[in-house]
Amino acid sequence: MLAGESLTIYGDGKQTRDYVFVGDVARANVAASSATLPPVVDHDSRAFNVATSVQQSVLDLANAVGEVMGTKPKIDLAPARAGELNRSALDIAKAKSILGWSPQVSFNDGLRAVAEWFRAGAS
Repeated sequence: MLAGESLTIYGDGKQTRDYVFVGDVARANVAASSATLPPVVDHDSRAFNVATSVQQSVLDLANAVGEVMGTKPKIDLAPARAGELNRSALDIAKAKSILGWSPQVSFNDGLRAVAEWFRAGAS
């Protein structure tokens, strides 16, 4: 969008995802590195969902990015990708109870931070 290019959305854009800010992901990793973890019993024993438990559609994301960038996004719809999930939101209860972690940065605040980072020329 910074270059004025259109965004390609695969499918109708109504599919949802659980977007989490990268700084929150980093905090989850730090929390996991110092927490007392459960014993290894199976492959999920020490697996944690790092997410927000909030669904946002891909179209919502595109429009929110446009709002943060101060422009209306140009959207090109492309055929859905094979195996595309229609909905995705994760339960973070285990991360909260064992790691003491929960997301701190809202969807909109995270978008603003990422947009500022790109505007500053980071790549």
